[in-house]
Amino acid sequence: MSKKEGSAGSEGESIVLNYLNEQNRPYSSNDIAQNLHKELGKSAVQNILDNLAQEGKIIEKAYGKQKIYLVDQSSFSDASPVEIKVLDMEIEEAEKAQKEGEKTVKEAQAELKKICELPATEDLTKVVEDLREEVRQMGEKLKHFSETSVTVDKKVRVAIRKRVEDGVKMWRTRKRYVMDFLDPLLEDYPKSPSELYEEIGLVTDESVGAKFPNNK
Repeated sequence: MSKKEGSAGSEGESIVLNYLNEQNRPYSSNDIAQNLHKELGKSAVQNILDNLAQEGKIIEKAYGKQKIYLVDQSSFSDASPVEIKVLDMEIEEAEKAQKEGEKTVKEAQAELKKICELPATEDLTKVVEDLREEVRQMGEKLKHFSETSVTVDKKVRVAIRKRVEDGVKMWRTRKRYVMDFLDPLLEDYPKSPSELYEEIGLVTDESVGAKFPNNK
């Protein structure tokens, strides 16, 4: 006879009764057998529960074919004011910890959403390189017009200058996107920033000597 199958006596009753007292919540016989890690067999647990219920040590309630068992609450003494106050403080601390946890989760979700909305690194690299080349070409045209005596229509000059300014603005914005994406990675990256850039195939402005033009 295994798992104390026949141990429906005092030892088995003590195990089951102590468990119900410690947990102080309703259980089915199946739950109790599982929660005791099969220390007692299912039939032994059922016999013990039937005996405890007949002796009035626990309460048996039937819900259809399902039966649940719990300890008689009258066997517990009322909590003292000090115990109630301690419990209230523990509840308050738990609620505070829950709110802080929810706040942390929301902040993390917002940060994750922000990162997910950023363009992929390879896309940003291509965009930055294209903008860099466009700004260089427009800067050369503007410089050419500034140094020659050829009269250029004012509207054309304004349009060219605006394209340069818009290109530089987009260049700065895209560069900021890239750095916003890379900065968190660099915090935990064990190597130097230049090694990370090389690893992901990122060409920086500094590595090619590119600088934002002075539009004044």
